[in-house]
Amino acid sequence: MMRRLVPTFFALASLAAPIAGQAPAPAEKHPDFAGTWVMDPTRSVGSNAPGLTFKVRTDSGKLTYTRIPITTPRTPTSTLRVMFDGQPTKNTFAFKPDPLEMTLVGKWEGSSFLVKTATKIGDKKSDQIDRWALAADGKTLYFESRSLAGDVAKTARLVFTKKE
Repeated sequence: MMRRLVPTFFALASLAAPIAGQAPAPAEKHPDFAGTWVMDPTRSVGSNAPGLTFKVRTDSGKLTYTRIPITTPRTPTSTLRVMFDGQPTKNTFAFKPDPLEMTLVGKWEGSSFLVKTATKIGDKKSDQIDRWALAADGKTLYFESRSLAGDVAKTARLVFTKKE
């Protein structure tokens, strides 16, 4: 019996050795969106604002960005926070007559960061999906936003340049 077990053991051990010797895959490096980004209106489509600036921080496992629209009359700025690890993040703005409540959930899809936003104004709901992606040079931000509010669907494809 021992004669049959020894060759079987060595066969199994030789098959398992290459698998055991493999190093774990390195953690994927994600782009850093931090900085000030200015929308290029000539390369952007679907925006209501003639201009838009994002001020972005990435720290403590989250993305924080302030949207500064260039409009007349002036639309207020807003700062949103979303976690990189998929934990829901609540953001509330004091609009009248009802506050605007938003729940953001972020996740990485390769080198793009996807943010799903569920919004409620009074009894009305809206869903939005934003995709953040950087060009290889790190100086161009592509921001695609798809929203659905009731029966109205809207898509915006915005291109931003990093302000030095």
